[in-house]
Amino acid sequence: MRRSASILFLSPLLAQAVACAPDDAEIKGSWHVWLAANSSNTVDNDDIEEIDAKATRFECVRTWDQTKERWADGYVGPTEDEDWQSSQFVGGPCQANQVAGADTPDDTSDDEYELKNALLAEDEDETSYMEEYCTQDMMAKYVADCEPIGSATGSSGFLAEDGYYAMQGDLEPWRSEAIITGEGELQLAFHQRIQGEDWHLIWTIDPDFRPEACLSTEGGGAEIVPVHGSSWVEEWSADEDGHDIFYINAGAFHSPDGGDTLWYYPSDWTAGFGYSKFIGEEFLSVQPDVRRSLSQINEDEDGDGIPDYIDNDVNGIPDEQEQSVDIELAAAALDRAEWVENAGAYFGNEWQMDVKVEDNLWRPIDSIQSGLDGWTERNYSWVRIKSGSEVKVGGKVTGDFQVVLSGLESNSRMVVRGEFTIDELREDKWAYSFLEDDLRESEQGEKFCE
Repeated sequence: MRRSASILFLSPLLAQAVACAPDDAEIKGSWHVWLAANSSNTVDNDDIEEIDAKATRFECVRTWDQTKERWADGYVGPTEDEDWQSSQFVGGPCQANQVAGADTPDDTSDDEYELKNALLAEDEDETSYMEEYCTQDMMAKYVADCEPIGSATGSSGFLAEDGYYAMQGDLEPWRSEAIITGEGELQLAFHQRIQGEDWHLIWTIDPDFRPEACLSTEGGGAEIVPVHGSSWVEEWSADEDGHDIFYINAGAFHSPDGGDTLWYYPSDWTAGFGYSKFIGEEFLSVQPDVRRSLSQINEDEDGDGIPDYIDNDVNGIPDEQEQSVDIELAAAALDRAEWVENAGAYFGNEWQMDVKVEDNLWRPIDSIQSGLDGWTERNYSWVRIKSGSEVKVGGKVTGDFQVVLSGLESNSRMVVRGEFTIDELREDKWAYSFLEDDLRESEQGEKFCE
């Protein structure tokens, strides 16, 4: 773990606002934001005064502009009048490669670095500004900080695309609202002050989430059955230690061919949605990483006209699916580590970030080559409801959540983790009758399927 900055960005509470605001939930946790230096409205509008001093600054992209003989437009790293060794900085201007000593990582005495070609003078008889400015120690810092970011395989790789102002704080909302919406969904929203400006987060889940399909019966009628034959929430929650988990998976998709084609989830496969507005910048919850895993198919060997997936160990699970799950578990562990080591470089050892993998081994195999058999999911956002909670108007609900969000019109990121207790759920006073539920609950509900 790299060094940890001591700067914390804590938000004050406004007592006069608390006095008249609804307070439906007790919420504890933390928030972390990485504001893209060159696409964030919050940064562009100077909404946070003295952000240069208050934030940890990531800079692995821009450096000195040799043509203009000044720091490049959008550069947020240390300059001549700033301490480049400060824990406030990740990366820096001395973009370099290690040319010796990498084979002996425990012994730095033989380490040697050289600037990348773009920073060197074109004429060998001349010396560029960066050649005079950068020391071996400065180049070593850039390599140590930025090489892991540049080689990240998971979702924290966004840090290699821009400079960032990174900040963190505790969840200290001055307003919280917990309601059952007109569609029967659980919605938790809260507001918090950030340097006198407003930040709010909203997540919504469907407590009755159960993807269903309408199938024909032998008698010519129709019936409603669970998609893939099981309760998705029960299968997801089998390893959640007394909680039901609902993935915030709005916008998720499948890929039948490894990524070239995207098949988006139908609306009734969506269990939850997250939205945030950080001062002047909007964020949406990040979709799960979903991929198709099965492609190796035997020819029709048993004469039934259906090709079979290869299952050499005859355990009922296609070999390729087992391999895919192992690969995805390893990739998720690396993804999690990269978030903590790279994106969380300024948090020390206390910050936690989780990535959940669903292997979906419970889903039936249909052996249709054009189908979506054997997919795995890497999930970043979810809400967990503790057993015994009553998700209904007047009910008490406890649980926890993690929401990872991406800027709607920027390359910023946000991670919010917390626990909540709702003593009494309120009904949305603006609720409206939801026609589909009314039809299903009627005496002729099954006719709606037909």
